[in-house]
Amino acid sequence: MKNIKRVIAVGVLGICLSSAGCMIGPNDGDRVRNRDSYIAFSGVTLVGNERVDIQAKEVATGHWKTIASFHTVDAGANWDGRTWYWGFRSAKVPRECWKLHILGSVDRVYFSAEVRMVTESGYAMIGFERGFERWFYDNLESSPRASSAHRGTPDEFSEQMAGKSSVTIYTDVMAPGS
Repeated sequence: MKNIKRVIAVGVLGICLSSAGCMIGPNDGDRVRNRDSYIAFSGVTLVGNERVDIQAKEVATGHWKTIASFHTVDAGANWDGRTWYWGFRSAKVPRECWKLHILGSVDRVYFSAEVRMVTESGYAMIGFERGFERWFYDNLESSPRASSAHRGTPDEFSEQMAGKSSVTIYTDVMAPGS
């Protein structure tokens, strides 16, 4: 089982290699409390001190808007013979980037926002399905956050390896006006 997890983790890293990097979080389908919540963005690239822009898609225009930026670390971590450079930043998604959804009659609503991270060379980093961030850290054996608390199987996470260039996050369901 340990070898299977390693093969999957290396496969995920391979997807990142063939792209500009990986958006470790947020994941597609992640939820936040409301539109004023700060969202933790994290990712890895193969370039140290690389600027990464966090972007959200404006609902009215469909254009991507840079909402924050960060630089990856100077000293990376060696995993599977490659050096990976991490970056982290919390940011709020602007109101104009949240799309309203109404459930049934107008007594329950929620919002969604499409977000991505783009490297300074203009390439969108690959994002993954909900739950990927925890699985990634728990199953990459050399990860500093690895634990035995969560053990995913290859079947559970195989669809997550088909990453995409943006992810959609959601607010909790709420009463209108809250």
